[in-house]
Amino acid sequence: MLKLMSLITRRHDFTLAEFSDYWRTTHLEEALKLVPPGIMRGYVQNHRVEPGLPGLELPGDGCPEVWVDSVESVEQLKDCPEYLEGAALDEPNFMDGDAKLILTRWETHPGAPTRKGLPPSPPATGRHSIPRRPRPVRATGHRRIRP
Repeated sequence: MLKLMSLITRRHDFTLAEFSDYWRTTHLEEALKLVPPGIMRGYVQNHRVEPGLPGLELPGDGCPEVWVDSVESVEQLKDCPEYLEGAALDEPNFMDGDAKLILTRWETHPGAPTRKGLPPSPPATGRHSIPRRPRPVRATGHRRIRP
């Protein structure tokens, strides 16, 4: 599974609380429309919380993670009506500018889907973490959504 992590910034007229509330509710509904066509496999919203660390200026207000099966799944967004008529149109309603892709990574835990043409993840040996059920929403602003 490919994980795409981006950095987003709130619109200048939104407080951090308004931004998080909108992203957590209204935009979430639009983002989840990418699940039925098979483009998105998972979605995690990492919300900035206040107060921050003294002396550390944060470059954004949130970091969404979009989980997809392949690079081809990302390419499908260009023509996907669920994205073009939903989440893409909604982004200017709460975000300032475009999301800035900051990291991509392949999930490598045993049993994870593999990249095309590459061998599967090696079998687990010794200690390893076991995937857990999603935790309920907490006041820290972290929410994990798995279809």
